[in-house]
Amino acid sequence: MKIAVFCSANKNIDPDFFTLTEEMGKWMAENGHDLVFGGCNSGLMDCIGKAVNENGGRTIGVVPTLVERGGRTFPDLDIEIPCDNLSDRKDLMLAQSDIFVALPGGVGTWMKSSPSPPPTPSDTITKW
Repeated sequence: MKIAVFCSANKNIDPDFFTLTEEMGKWMAENGHDLVFGGCNSGLMDCIGKAVNENGGRTIGVVPTLVERGGRTFPDLDIEIPCDNLSDRKDLMLAQSDIFVALPGGVGTWMKSSPSPPPTPSDTITKW
């Protein structure tokens, strides 16, 4: 099964999230599941990519041009799917996957894993 994982590229989050993400990546590889993710080399994205690779699994990275130009692409992708922007990345990840999982992250993770827009500080959305 191809599992899309939406998660943080931030390195400055609770260490427990890294431990659990690593366990998930190991489980995915050991059970023959492919990882479809944002293809970044930082934060939980890097963590799950490494865990899948180190345990014999396959990684499929959907990498926006901005990430690639910034030199932030996960170095050990088995398959790299380039895309133009974050919106394209979300669509391609969902198209490539059988299911998806959202791990801890910020607004970007929430937006990618939800069909609706995030609430604004005033909880009023005037334009999306």
